[in-house]
Amino acid sequence: MANLSPQDLIKLYFRQLTVGCDCAACQNETCKTCDRFSYKFKDANDAAIEAIRLTLRHPANPKLCENIKYYEQEPETKKKIENFNEYIGKMIRRENFDKQKAFSAIQEIFQDSAGFPYVLMILSDHLNPRKTDLLLNEDVVCDIPLAMRHYRDELNLMDLSISFGNLVNDLIMNDPPNTAHHIRAIILLFCMDIYFENSDDFEFNLIPIINHIFSLPDWSKSYLISAMSLYPTLLSNLLAPSSRLIKHSIEKNPKINIYQENSIIKTAAKFINMIHDASLSSRQPIKTNKFYLPEIESVIDLKYEFVLFHHEKQGYLSYPCVPFRLKFHALSIYLNLVQNKCKKQNLKFQISVDRENLANQVIDIIRRADYQTLQAPIYVIFRGESGIDLGGLTREFFYLAITQLFSPMYSLFKIVNDKFYWFTDTCFPEDLVHYQTLGTLVGLAVFHRITLPIRFPNLMYKKILGRPLSIVDVGELDQSIANSLTQLIDYKNNGNNIEEMEITFSITTDQFDNKVVVPFFEGGDSIVVTNDTLDRYIQYYIDFKLVNSVAVQFSQFVSGFRKLCSNQIFSCFTPEELDILVSGQPVFEWEALRNGARYSGYSANSQTIKWFWSCFDNLEEEDKIKFLIFTTGNSRAPVGGLSEVHLKIVESILVDQPPRSHTCFHSLELPHYSSKEKMRECLEVSLQNCLGFGFA
Repeated sequence: MANLSPQDLIKLYFRQLTVGCDCAACQNETCKTCDRFSYKFKDANDAAIEAIRLTLRHPANPKLCENIKYYEQEPETKKKIENFNEYIGKMIRRENFDKQKAFSAIQEIFQDSAGFPYVLMILSDHLNPRKTDLLLNEDVVCDIPLAMRHYRDELNLMDLSISFGNLVNDLIMNDPPNTAHHIRAIILLFCMDIYFENSDDFEFNLIPIINHIFSLPDWSKSYLISAMSLYPTLLSNLLAPSSRLIKHSIEKNPKINIYQENSIIKTAAKFINMIHDASLSSRQPIKTNKFYLPEIESVIDLKYEFVLFHHEKQGYLSYPCVPFRLKFHALSIYLNLVQNKCKKQNLKFQISVDRENLANQVIDIIRRADYQTLQAPIYVIFRGESGIDLGGLTREFFYLAITQLFSPMYSLFKIVNDKFYWFTDTCFPEDLVHYQTLGTLVGLAVFHRITLPIRFPNLMYKKILGRPLSIVDVGELDQSIANSLTQLIDYKNNGNNIEEMEITFSITTDQFDNKVVVPFFEGGDSIVVTNDTLDRYIQYYIDFKLVNSVAVQFSQFVSGFRKLCSNQIFSCFTPEELDILVSGQPVFEWEALRNGARYSGYSANSQTIKWFWSCFDNLEEEDKIKFLIFTTGNSRAPVGGLSEVHLKIVESILVDQPPRSHTCFHSLELPHYSSKEKMRECLEVSLQNCLGFGFA
């Protein structure tokens, strides 16, 4: 930037102080983009005075950011951008337009790699996208794939395939990779979905883009993930091409070796993993099952995956595109190997307890058990009872232990949002061992594939897996707080001044019924939050609510959990999948229970069976769950849903008596009845006495 006039310098310094540069990792502390920028200007005049001061000092002490530019687009480029925006908008709205002019507008922007990063930019006082704002109109951008598919043949858009491929190559080879505009261009490329459909598209367009992304410096990849997380509905557009590539490759070659070096399937799977990371930090995360690609199950070699585990290398099981059922199958293989080893050594974890005072006995038993004992097959004895544990008593033991230890009497956990268990705010020294014991008990249940009658918020598993936390996670504990934080972001994005709200870097909490102001850092309660520091304030708030306030409790709990669940295979599961391992499927599909039922002595067309399912359908949801407890010893659907219960209904020789159950076999002994009403009455008797009723 030699030979700049004083006027140009003032203009550039003013932009540097008020807008910042386009670098994704600026290190110039006088540039607003830099994380260490410390200026706090009252208004534009204040910034202008500093710009003049820096200009006067420039000859002897230059502070001008090397990345700063004043974007004055060439009139021709500006016109191309305007034309592209106009016709894309008309295509989205299905308006009448000149088809040839629309084709030309798209062609011209595909042939201008300098102009492409600026298309579809929200009007702003600057042309600088940032990590916190790429100036993308999400609604418009998300509609591009559908619009281009709609007009694909009418506009002959596939004739532009070569132009699009050249654009990809130009952006990869010539566009500065350390700029926010480059990140913006990468995201926009994925919106041109019709050019990621066949083998040639994958080879010449998609794979080069993904390889380029992985060649970026770590901080630049981190920038891309943060940028993607800003636009939750756009994430699906980013996900679709890579998913399509994997499906296409496997269908084309069912015996493809996905473990060979430079496998395109692995490249695509790694990028899907990056999208999943962005989704976890998004305001509206994509459900884990939306990432699943069933096709990949047929080409994964579980034996080789275990070899990779043994050498602490990453396999496919750690990618979110691998369906949960295959991960669970792999986990079952691992757990069976461990338990078979225990059986060969005649090891058994015998638990003998009284139903009275069971909780305190459990704490003592778990504390005294060593690692090898915890891994061994469990055998439960309820003192004074004659039941033989074939699995049913073990499930009942966990149900009772968890229900009691998570009750208000122990004050270790509280119920939030009427559905989740979360740590209480106050922790006494004597509670620490209890938290660790509970963590071990939960891990023990996972290890022995027993679902528990509790549900933690998803953020519990994000913390266990070391994933970043977001406003969405705050909402699991208190949606009103999450809404308030989101409103602050919207307030700022709408051009308002956060400083006017006089919020400080502090939080007001209840401590023993007293309101106490707690600063996020020393002196934070006297520092007012501004538009520039709002993101930092929100991160401090999230850290306080979800990390710092329960740090001791969580540390003890997770140390107990990891006694049994520290193997690398557990890290393959997403937070949502860990939730299913611990608490079962969150939604009951009762029709699946009926469809999976088997009969002995009866058939599906027997009158008694027809009456039974009619009575069952008329039960309240709470009573249906009681029936699940009565027949399986658990109030939760197993992994895989109610179809995995395989309820067995056995004909009984009794008449007009309450049905009995064998929870270890998931079976129901169903007598004959003189009427459907009599059956309903007897079924109610069994459900009201479901704990300890019948055989285990």
